[in-house]
Amino acid sequence: MNQLADKAGISRSYLSHVKKYRNNIPSDDKLIKIADALGIDRKRMLVEAGRAPEDDEEMVGMMRAFGELDEEDRRQVMQIVERYRKSGN
Repeated sequence: MNQLADKAGISRSYLSHVKKYRNNIPSDDKLIKIADALGIDRKRMLVEAGRAPEDDEEMVGMMRAFGELDEEDRRQVMQIVERYRKSGN
């Protein structure tokens, strides 16, 4: 954790707080710093955090549409996504 904080230029206490309170997702800027420090693709980091990269208009559109779905439709979409993940695609 200390090495990551140093490499990303983020305080150790901030990273500890993020780890402890998992619902507290860092800003896009901090997510990108963390991705760079870990050698993870920036877009993937943002998507995994539930954010769409600003330069990916298709992803932004999909995430907005998902946000407008009712609870049952969201559940069904998430089931499809989970089946896709499990299939290894």
